[in-house]
Amino acid sequence: MSDSPTHDELNGYRQLYEFSQKVLSKYDLSELLETLVDSIIGITGADNVMLFLLEDGRPVVRVARNLEGKNLAASEQQFSESLVQKVLSTRQALMLSDAVNDIDLGKVPSVFDLSIRSVLCVPMFDHGSLLGLLYVCNQTYPDLFNERHLKLVSIFGLQASLLIAEALRVNSLTESEQRHRSLVELFPEAIAVYQGERIVFVNSAGVSLLAGESSAGVIDHGLLAFLPDPQSLGIPEWLVGLGAHEALQAVEIELRRLDGELIAVEISAAPINYRGEQAMQLVMRDVTHRTAMLAERMRMDRLVTMGTLAAGMGHEINNPLSYVHTNMDFAQNTLTETIETLEKVHAGEKALSKHEMATLIESLRESRMGLDSGLEGTARIRDVVRSIQSFSRLDEGESALVRIEKPLEFSIKIAQSEMRYRARLVRDLQVTPLVEANESRLGQVFLNLLINAAHAIPEGDPDANEICVSSRIANGWIVVEVRDSGSGIPNHLMRRVFEPFVTTKSNGQGTGLGLAISKSIIEGLGGRIEVESELGKGTCFRVLLPEARAKNSDKQVKKDTAPRAGRARVLVVDDELRVGASLRRVLSGEYEVEVATSGQSALEMLKAGPAYDVIICDLMMPEMSGIDLHNRLEKSGSPYVQRMIFMTGGVFSTHEQLFLRGLKQSWLSKPIDIGELKHQISRRAAKG
Repeated sequence: MSDSPTHDELNGYRQLYEFSQKVLSKYDLSELLETLVDSIIGITGADNVMLFLLEDGRPVVRVARNLEGKNLAASEQQFSESLVQKVLSTRQALMLSDAVNDIDLGKVPSVFDLSIRSVLCVPMFDHGSLLGLLYVCNQTYPDLFNERHLKLVSIFGLQASLLIAEALRVNSLTESEQRHRSLVELFPEAIAVYQGERIVFVNSAGVSLLAGESSAGVIDHGLLAFLPDPQSLGIPEWLVGLGAHEALQAVEIELRRLDGELIAVEISAAPINYRGEQAMQLVMRDVTHRTAMLAERMRMDRLVTMGTLAAGMGHEINNPLSYVHTNMDFAQNTLTETIETLEKVHAGEKALSKHEMATLIESLRESRMGLDSGLEGTARIRDVVRSIQSFSRLDEGESALVRIEKPLEFSIKIAQSEMRYRARLVRDLQVTPLVEANESRLGQVFLNLLINAAHAIPEGDPDANEICVSSRIANGWIVVEVRDSGSGIPNHLMRRVFEPFVTTKSNGQGTGLGLAISKSIIEGLGGRIEVESELGKGTCFRVLLPEARAKNSDKQVKKDTAPRAGRARVLVVDDELRVGASLRRVLSGEYEVEVATSGQSALEMLKAGPAYDVIICDLMMPEMSGIDLHNRLEKSGSPYVQRMIFMTGGVFSTHEQLFLRGLKQSWLSKPIDIGELKHQISRRAAKG
């Protein structure tokens, strides 16, 4: 017998090839199975072919076709269950030339009743697992099938198994994707799929978040389209990470919706496989309301801090103010009596004995001592006010070289009103190197830690408790510790103590934001904040800050140049009459001083002449402010711009802050330090 393929075999291989081509272009399972069955009928000449697939371990007819290429109705699907079960149990192919007359199987009722003649049963496998079987039957002719048919159908079945299994997997994935899509659509958070630098899928919540009329309005947009100002701000680091398929933990960003509204969004991302390719699944949550609420809570926290400030400030100011007022009252009475006595002496109405003259001189000495004490008190008040002004400028982000002792000591003074009835204060402050920081923000951190320490201790027994404040340098870090002997922090809160709104205080004592803000401030300075606590024994908060690096641009105090010959002419500009009068009084001994009570009158005096060497100008005045006067002079090209010395009782607006930052010369805070003022006048006058 020749081994060359017969015409039937060649036809079978051709059918198998054509079937494979059809399968490659179709992924509809029903069409795939019908194509398979029709091809087998064409190969074998069978009356009908049935394809069984196992579902939950039971064979189920998925396709049944006849020689005319028509589907068989359920009532027409006649097959031997016994033969099917035999193939499934043995997992071996079965071929019978004349089943009804077979010695063993001919007596099987389903074979006998159906008068089955030629039959082929071939199992189909998917990676070793039984997938189903092909049932090929002819009830008319015996010996219709031979070994070549069995071989062809077996090969056909093997190829079909692979293709059917793949189609089933595709169908399963499609169904899974549809179920996933349905769940995602119902998910209340915005979910989008980001692939190839564009959004390829977005759920309904995402459409609502990004203000698209439909998902089609958002699809194909890149995330850059939703950033507020990508051209000037550049591509953010988190977006670069998305392009590299890096997971993104929850980060808060600002997005611009398609309708132009700016919103705060918390976004997370994880790499996924989307339709066979790498992608990023984004989960977005609108936190605009939460951000606004956080800002409001921060404002409330600021008010609580300012309330503590006010209480401490009252104590720090009222103490020196009491003896300032007493000494000023004494000096006024003494000077009044002295003037009356001297006027009588001058008029010849009274002569002073030696004893009376000595008494008068002693009274004047006492008055001078009282005035010296009053000046010292006003200096204390001035320093307190300046510290409060510095502390209050929390929104100024500029850093400078700071010694931590200054904001630390001020915070201790302010917190005394909270601490004095709860614990003894123990100081252990060492001189430390400079840090580069914003002094007011450091003060906010230290004040918060001190208030927390005080609130951890009940009132009533200060001698039994202590709050220890220490500073030192260790391993290149500047370390500040605030340690208390209070109640301690519960273990379940230790890990969350720096989270917003987490607090151990009773209602009304805090907002739960102080430590979160403090942590943010310290980390922004390149440092860290640590906590140790033991229930019933107390808590220690430790702030570690890096030492400031040396700067070439550090300001150096220049040696004064000698003033030019002659008395310098000084113009004082201040709308407060008493300020102008007092400055004229203290400066007239060394300079020629004139006073203008408004910016407009000062402008007219400068135009009228004669020339002034120095202009001392208040920053804030009605109608024409000191800033307005400066700008008018600058615009006209006047040399007086370089001769101005500004003074202010406080800087309250951003406009004023920016102006003072831009000045090339320094400025003075009220109350004025007369020695510093004379120093500035000498420098300006020397420059001419």
